[in-house]
Parts: sequence; C-alpha cells; structure tokens
Amino acid sequence: MGAVCDPRTWTTESHGEVESSIEIKLVDFAEAGYFATNKPNPQGEIWVRGESVMTEYWQDEEATKEAIAPGG
Repeated sequence: MGAVCDPRTWTTESHGEVESSIEIKLVDFAEAGYFATNKPNPQGEIWVRGESVMTEYWQDEEATKEAIAPGG
C-alpha cells in the first residue's frame, strides 16, 4: 500500500500526516469480520479519495465505476 504524505514525517511506525487534499476513512468489512468499532484495534477497509489520488482510469469508464464509490 502506498501513502501520500510528507516524507519528512515518515517513520517505521507511521506514514506521517495525511495531506489536506486527501480524505481517508476506515469502513467496515463485515464479510471478513473487520469493523471500525473493534477494540482495541479498529479494523476495516481503508478508503482514500482526493483529486491528487485519482479521478478516473484512463479511457476505462467501466473500471472507474467499479473502483470509485458514489460521491468519490
């Protein structure tokens, strides 16, 4: 997995701060038993969006629809 962050803030324990143009959300993945409410370690899918991440697949509308959730 990659991350968009300031390389000066990266450590072996953290990728650092997320840039202000990026939104990240932890989403439940019930089929795998992963829930954002799990204690002590939340689990789930990591959803990332932002213009600097991706707007679409080049000339592939179908793949774009599969990869990007409604609302971005």
